[in-house]
Amino acid sequence: MQRCHNGSDFGETRYPCDGAEMMDLWFWLWLPVLVGITAIEVIGGRHGQLADRTLRWPANLGLFGLEIATTSALSAGLVFLAVVQAPADPILVNLRLMPLALEVPLFMVAITFVTYWLHRVSHGFALLWRFHRIHHSDTIVDPTTSLRHHPGEVVISFAVYQLLILMVHPSPEAVAVATSIERCFAAATHTSLTLPNWLDRWLGLIFVTPLQHAVHHSDFQPETDTNYGTVLNIWDRVFGTFRARPLRGPSDFRQGLTEVPAAKAEDLAVLLALPMMARDPWAKKRASGGDI
Repeated sequence: MQRCHNGSDFGETRYPCDGAEMMDLWFWLWLPVLVGITAIEVIGGRHGQLADRTLRWPANLGLFGLEIATTSALSAGLVFLAVVQAPADPILVNLRLMPLALEVPLFMVAITFVTYWLHRVSHGFALLWRFHRIHHSDTIVDPTTSLRHHPGEVVISFAVYQLLILMVHPSPEAVAVATSIERCFAAATHTSLTLPNWLDRWLGLIFVTPLQHAVHHSDFQPETDTNYGTVLNIWDRVFGTFRARPLRGPSDFRQGLTEVPAAKAEDLAVLLALPMMARDPWAKKRASGGDI
């Protein structure tokens, strides 16, 4: 990869020759992973019948389209922070001064720490949960579930991402690589496919595996409120939220949210309006046994 250089107040600082192309790297690395895993699941009949996909996928893809539109509208600020050196010193450290081989893992540690806490806070604070529960309301978890985020949550995540960039000044290369890794892990861990036990056990010492993330998508809160990591599980281990296996047996294990009926979880209009609804909007109808 050709790297451009430019002098600065911080010394010799690296710049990409085309920052916009670097920022798009995640898409071209992530898309084959998403399509490949989804194809394997479809061929193997691993995530519901055709009718299930016909109902769920339009909502998930619709939310992804809105995410792309939202991030496209906001990305000018992200590219500016990653490509143009800010006049002020970075709040914590200037990662751009480091060799790329050191910068990328350090930025991955930083971003996984930040996303762990953002994810955990999104479960603990009612206002943030109202947005994040759209992601958890999918009743069948497959790679398209990784596309299922409310535009409001996208804006919040984008703002946190920008703040991190201001704090540590990563290069566009590091941002592109980290984003690509996160997206590929999201597609790979939102799947019903499981690794061999020995591989899951060894990889699971450091990395999030599909089985670990399946626990997080449980409809049982003591299981849901664990395994907040997206790439590395070290922060779950450090802060006591790691769970290697579900609390419940396979016959009792379910995914989704009890507060969002399956029919509502497939309705894009309902999902967009869900943050403005009560914590359990259909509780009375469910209690009375009426149609939801």
